[in-house]
Amino acid sequence: MSICCSNAALAERLERIAATVNGGEGLSATLVPAVKTGRVPVLEITIDRTRLHIDAIEFSRRLQAGDPPIHLAERRASEDVLMVDPSTLRAEDDLLLAARVVDVAAGRGVEAPRNAPRSVTAASRKARTSARLRRS
Repeated sequence: MSICCSNAALAERLERIAATVNGGEGLSATLVPAVKTGRVPVLEITIDRTRLHIDAIEFSRRLQAGDPPIHLAERRASEDVLMVDPSTLRAEDDLLLAARVVDVAAGRGVEAPRNAPRSVTAASRKARTSARLRRS
């Protein structure tokens, strides 16, 4: 399969996710084509902090605190934008991701504890630091 065709398939998956997400309260999903990203298409999900009363970082924390945890790219979180990279997402999880995003926006998502690690990596780092401090 050529890169063009695989990017077209990824864009099609993202469009299906966007159709569900755009129906959610305080959410807006925009497809960014591979031509613009220089790699693969991505889906930008804009969080309306005025309507949802949370910012993108808290939104992301709630997604991560759910079961299963969902991790979206946060590199534009300061602009209240989270990003879906389809190359890291199994096709069978597309609708689950979309439904969970809509659930969090509707207030049905898990509220993450303020001191919760932001990722498995952060949790591992915190555990190593605690173990080192106990040995000291």
